[in-house]
Formats: sequence, C-alpha cells, structure tokens
Amino acid sequence: MALEVSGPHGVSLWKTIRKEWGSFVKYVNFEVGDGSKVKFWLDTWCGSSSLKEGYPDLFRIARDKEALVVDHMCFENGVVSWVLNFTRSAQDWELDSIAAFLKLLYSSSAKGQGEDRLCWQGSASGAFQVKAYYKALLPTAGLVVPWKSIWKTRTPPRVAFFVWAAALGRILTIDNLRKRHVIVIDWCYMCKGCGESIAHLLLHCLAAREVWSFIFSMFNILWVMPSGVMDLLYCWGHSCCNVRVQKIWDLIPSCVFWCLWRERNSRSFEGKENNLMEIKLIFIRTLMEWSKAAGATHCTTILDFISFIA
Repeated sequence: MALEVSGPHGVSLWKTIRKEWGSFVKYVNFEVGDGSKVKFWLDTWCGSSSLKEGYPDLFRIARDKEALVVDHMCFENGVVSWVLNFTRSAQDWELDSIAAFLKLLYSSSAKGQGEDRLCWQGSASGAFQVKAYYKALLPTAGLVVPWKSIWKTRTPPRVAFFVWAAALGRILTIDNLRKRHVIVIDWCYMCKGCGESIAHLLLHCLAAREVWSFIFSMFNILWVMPSGVMDLLYCWGHSCCNVRVQKIWDLIPSCVFWCLWRERNSRSFEGKENNLMEIKLIFIRTLMEWSKAAGATHCTTILDFISFIA
C-alpha cells in the first residue's frame, strides 16, 4: 500500500484518491504471490476480512503488527508453510483459536512466488470496474437510483456528473459547507432567505419554483414537487406522454439544476445577478442547444423551440 499523502506538495488528484483509500479498500482483496507488498494482519488476503478483524485476540499478541506476509511465510520446494511470531507463548484457552488460524492460513491461495496482485471483489476476473464501484458507493436504504435519468439523457458530461453529485447530496451548498466547519452565513443566494440546502436551491426556493412553474405551464402538466432531487429524478421520466418531445423532457431536470447552480455561483462569487425573466431565458436557450446536440430538435430560434415543445 502507498503511504499517506501529506504536505502542500504533490498532485492534488492523487491526494484525493489516496484520501479515499479507506473507503475503496473495503471492496478489494489481495492475491498473494511472494507476499512482499501485502500486510499480514492489516490487508484482506486470507478470507473475507483482514486477520486483524478475524482474530483480534491473536493480533493483540502479535510481535510485529505491521508485518508483511513474506515475514511469516516460508516457501521451499514449491510448498508454502507459515511461521507465527507472538510476544508470548499461547495460553490453553488460545489453542483452539490458533488451530483455526493456522487452518485458515494453510487454506489460503498464497503462491510463495511472483508478484502480489490487488483484486476487485465485484468482478469474477478481479479487474476493477468503475460501474461496480459506483454501485457500491450508492445509498443502500431501499432507494433505487435512477441512473438513466442522470447518465443517459445526452447532457454534457460535466453536467451529468454535477447532477449525480447533487442527487447524492454532495454539492457544496451552504448546509454542506457548514457541515465541513466552513464559517459562512446560512442563507440562499437565490431567494435571499435563510437555509440553503440542495433540495431548497434546486427545487423549493422561490426562484426555483418560478422556473419549474414556467416549465410545467409550457408542457401543460400539473405537478407536485417531491421533497428531494433523487425523488424528482426517479419519477420524472414517465411523466411526459408526448413521444415527440420525450428526449427534450428528459433533459429538463439537468438543465434546470445546471442553470440554477450557475446563477447561484454567479451571485455568490462574482456579484452578478440575473432577474427571473433572464434566468428563464437562459434555461430555454440552454435546453434548446442541448436538444439540438442530442438530435431532438432542429429549431434555430427560441420562439420556434417553444412552439415545438408546447
């Protein structure tokens, strides 16, 4: 395993990846070759958990808790054997635990030679898959994440990533900044009211509600706004019965979220503010450009585009 990245130097991307190692390592295990890069007690290489977690009593009396597998493994004539090193002799009540411990070691797939290999648990081949890691990181409280509403709508990639982060509650609205102990006034830049959260900013703020009402009036749809971004994405795709504009309809949540977020940041960081009419115009223009790029329309003017979707 790599050492912790610290200090002001180094590549920031690698620092971020290394910082999340604790979360990532739960989904990997090691295939032991010569054991020179795998920690005997701390890494998952023998069984479904680390030996430290499986045998805490033996770990407490281990002489070298940072030992590598190679420090306890002997490889002679093609046969792997194990040498344990504790700070004291085993007590009578510990013999059964040591016997089970040795049985587990001798049932391992350690080869005794060759390179150690890091394997992804979610794949039969052991090869890492972004899709599998993405699913592993998603909330598991019975909520089915509408990933097609995020990644299959022909929005620009950075917008899709932003919507994904918003759905998972990760974008840096005021409430999330305060959770990180950033000292900042708790108010919404869009409606000038107290309490900016992701759901408030993108769904329930007075400015957001104006934009959403404008959209629903264009499509002649009655809508009750759900409580959160994930809920909206989950029920959005099946709400439009007009096949002709379905692709455009699918783009709308991402487009609204993106336009509101950019307006919010413009007010926050640049001191520039568009009025509600201008925000609606920006939304329509952005939606038209995205729709043209997705092949959903060939309209060249905003008036033609509004007529097309109305």
